[in-house]
Amino acid sequence: VPAKRGIPLDSFFRYEALGPRPVTEISAPEILAALNQVQARGKHETAQRLRAVIGEVLRFAIATGRAERDPTGDLRGALISPKVAHRAAIIAPPPPNLAICSGPSVATLERRKSALPSSY
Repeated sequence: VPAKRGIPLDSFFRYEALGPRPVTEISAPEILAALNQVQARGKHETAQRLRAVIGEVLRFAIATGRAERDPTGDLRGALISPKVAHRAAIIAPPPPNLAICSGPSVATLERRKSALPSSY
């Protein structure tokens, strides 16, 4: 799942101090220190996503009996929120009116209208 999101989770766990340790020994301050290293590189959104993925891993460990609790819940609000810059939509010019191009001409419609009986 993390690979689909573009998060290099395997390299994060190998590079950081979290990887070779048992899940039960990982604490909230250690996770925060590792995520602060990511944020120091200006990767605020990646740090937010990594916290979420680490939480998924720890919740799985709880479900399988390998851990007692998920310390990532204690880190809510501890990370810098990425600045959202809204952009204007790109609006393409409208396509040409194809109904006029492919249908009968105005002159043809007028001729057909004049050919109808006057009761119409």
